[in-house]
Amino acid sequence: MVLEVISIMLAVIILSIIINGIEDYCKQSKRISISFKETMDLTGLPIITFKQGENKFNFVLDTGAVSSIIDSRVLDKLQYTEIEGKSIGYGVDGVEHRMDRVGIVLTYKDKDYSDVFRVLNMSASFDALKRDSGVTVHGLLSSSFFERYKYVLNYNELVAYSMV
Repeated sequence: MVLEVISIMLAVIILSIIINGIEDYCKQSKRISISFKETMDLTGLPIITFKQGENKFNFVLDTGAVSSIIDSRVLDKLQYTEIEGKSIGYGVDGVEHRMDRVGIVLTYKDKDYSDVFRVLNMSASFDALKRDSGVTVHGLLSSSFFERYKYVLNYNELVAYSMV
């Protein structure tokens, strides 16, 4: 009788471990992931390409940035919504800038992502990156983007993936 009870308890424990593993696998397989492997190999930077209509835009994933930034030189190629009021911040050059803010919706693999971007002329930084790597960059995605969409950067697999 004691052996039967122990056997049943072991079977229940093993079954719960299997069910937990299956649930974890299902959650992970449903996660949306965005690869940045190619650009890491090419530039050493995590860059993701989004689309808006037929146009493609490259964004550096910058977890250290407080706000997302769009290069002012590409605004005429984007659909955006102006947000009232200026934003004060510091550019890559360390100089204080008063920046317009815009709302932009971008698409990656049929999923839309919206963010508020500060508008700043990034020609010095982005042109140097293009000269060095051949990659045109249009903006930076900041920690606010990752927080909003619950994304985590996995440098082992070179992907950004959603935790939800």
